[in-house]
Amino acid sequence: MKKNDTFKLFKYITDIFVYLMVTIFVLFFSPSGYENILQAKYYIFCVLCGGYVLISLLLLLELALIGQLKFHPVHLIKNMGIPQKAALLYLLFTWVSAIVSPHFPKTLIGVSRYEGAVTT
Repeated sequence: MKKNDTFKLFKYITDIFVYLMVTIFVLFFSPSGYENILQAKYYIFCVLCGGYVLISLLLLLELALIGQLKFHPVHLIKNMGIPQKAALLYLLFTWVSAIVSPHFPKTLIGVSRYEGAVTT
């Protein structure tokens, strides 16, 4: 697989993910109606995002197995733009805050509103 083909494949998968998030996620509700909307939205969010991450990781694993993946974390971080570095820093601070919180296990999911570290 050529590098350009790999980029197109990841772009295609990301496009599908974004389309699913702006359609299925937005329109999804609980079979019992809107009374359990938070649980239903959290469930579909986890399914869509988990599926996207799983497919991406499987493709990266395939590229690593056939020897086409050249991954250097330091090089990757050096080539990031300022917004990407800020987002990565925000994610890092969110997870550190969730882990050192006295309410630790609950901070991962976010208890009643599902606004924890997992959904960041």
